[in-house]
Amino acid sequence: EEPQTEQVALLSCNIDDSTGEELGWAMEKLLEEGAKDVFFIPIQMKKNRPAVMLNVLCGKGEEQKFAKILMQNTSTIGVRWNYFDRAVMQREAVTVKSPWGELKGKRCSFEGISKTTIEYESAKKAAREYGCPVGRIFGKDVQEIIDKDRLEAGTDIEMFLRIVVHTHR
Repeated sequence: EEPQTEQVALLSCNIDDSTGEELGWAMEKLLEEGAKDVFFIPIQMKKNRPAVMLNVLCGKGEEQKFAKILMQNTSTIGVRWNYFDRAVMQREAVTVKSPWGELKGKRCSFEGISKTTIEYESAKKAAREYGCPVGRIFGKDVQEIIDKDRLEAGTDIEMFLRIVVHTHR
């Protein structure tokens, strides 16, 4: 398994005069257009105005595309960016059988480290269908065990999840 690295751009702008709804809309648009991540950091600007720093992580070469989306969908009048190398876990789609049916997830690995997570949308759908909190679907006890890589090599993860999640209902 080869380590996977990539170069990304991190775009940022400070905004002190957009509503929460406008910022939420901008986040949706950025993600719909393929941003790798979008996040907000609360900041204090000149004249003591509370504001947010809107950050967009995208592939190198996509800076202009995302700067335009930011300028179209927020009140910003400028966008800055920097480039970063980042290590990325290799991802593989998996289906986990659970007491709530089949859940979509992903198995990630990097240099001997492996993690398995359940996808939020899949957990949300199951929680609605079974009328239970989404946290129960994620099974915090199960997730801790998976994330700490306590599974022995060769263990059937689907069987493991079925047993542990069932016992922690």
